[in-house]
Amino acid sequence: MAQWAERRGRHLTVAETSKYVQTHLDQSVDMQIVIPGECRELRRLSGGSWQMDLASPHGRAVDYIPVYFSNDVAAAVSGFLKHRVGRRFGDHITNRAGITVAGNLTVSPYTRALQLRANQVYPERTDLGPVTCAENAHRDRLATLGFTTSLFTKGNPTSVQWPEKLRNITVISSKGSKAVTDIKAMLDKVRVGVPTLDPVVVSMNRHHIAEQLVKKLATIEPSRTDLVVITRGGGHWTDLWSFHDADLAHAIRHCRVPVMVALGHAADEPTNADYAAAGSFTTPSAFGTQLAGHLYKTTAAQKKITPTPTQLHAAKKQPTGEHEDYRARYDQLVQWHTATTHNTRYWRDAYVDELRTGSAARVKLHCVLAAIATLLLGTGIVTAAALLSPTPTLPIATGAATLLLAALCWHNRTPTTTPPRSMRFRRPPETTHDWIRAARKARTPHRYRTLWTQIPPELTQP
Repeated sequence: MAQWAERRGRHLTVAETSKYVQTHLDQSVDMQIVIPGECRELRRLSGGSWQMDLASPHGRAVDYIPVYFSNDVAAAVSGFLKHRVGRRFGDHITNRAGITVAGNLTVSPYTRALQLRANQVYPERTDLGPVTCAENAHRDRLATLGFTTSLFTKGNPTSVQWPEKLRNITVISSKGSKAVTDIKAMLDKVRVGVPTLDPVVVSMNRHHIAEQLVKKLATIEPSRTDLVVITRGGGHWTDLWSFHDADLAHAIRHCRVPVMVALGHAADEPTNADYAAAGSFTTPSAFGTQLAGHLYKTTAAQKKITPTPTQLHAAKKQPTGEHEDYRARYDQLVQWHTATTHNTRYWRDAYVDELRTGSAARVKLHCVLAAIATLLLGTGIVTAAALLSPTPTLPIATGAATLLLAALCWHNRTPTTTPPRSMRFRRPPETTHDWIRAARKARTPHRYRTLWTQIPPELTQP
């Protein structure tokens, strides 16, 4: 491969490309280089071109550079590979395969980021790229530290194991992370028994996150917190790859306090940190949702109603056998109802608020468009009147009427809930479903006020 690379450009690693460009971009030098790495995120673009991420491990993280194959280059590379090694483009360049690409370093005209415009591919490849080999090396090291191989099987990571007491939760995330906001939004729905969230700020830079988290987990005191949550929002796959680190997984498993992980989006692949944690969640919102559900169940279990002596005496007079089964089933349904009533009311009120906001937005858009249309039509009429009428009275009157109508439309763009006059041409909705359909179709302020002063009792009663 050395001779093949020398004929096509300078041999660099992915981490060295940025420094190389900064040094030579202002100079008129040949930017033809050769980069080895692993193919990730291979996708076909419109027009037959291809794009992928060429990645390579760098320390405890992964660096990557976008690689672009134009339609002509992809066809030429496919013919070259078919002639040399009997493989076409899609068979040679696959995800997680180790390949070497030659091309020119350029700046993307769309993202203004550095990219490699490929013009040739080395015909030999490795079955596993350097990034996948690094992942396997992390798991081999974890095996030597006592982790079982079956822990890293594909599928969902370990099930959630909630602590018995949840009074304080330490949330480790970056400064101003939206993930923490999502968790707090889910916990705001719970009125009783909400634990205190103690945020701990760390930098989510992929080159230093593993080392910083290991240090933070070593300082956790069981007397100050009952649960630790490592969370961050979505991002590029290289930002989440650092959570494969073996030392980080070992620190999560052997922390003195249970550690849970909520990283990225639902489509992201689980990392070693997910498998080593006491609980893994696809998103921060999923963690907040399941925590809220756990708090609901705990609160409902603690609020079981103790029967009075009169109720106990009446229960003794009841026949035994089948009636006792009915009574136990009834008690169970009462507990479920207590646990879910508040949540049902919350989602019902949220649905009504969303419906009201959507209706107000449609009314506002309708009034603004009506004002604009009135101004345009009035301008045309005033212009025609000025050309045809010998006196300025008609254009002035027409312009004043146009401005008045446009002002009325603009004034009514913010609907109110003041009861309007009775509906003379439309009958009020008879059922709740008819009312919801009418609220979704309301365009005028009169229709909006008529509907929202006659909300069905099913949407307002407790």
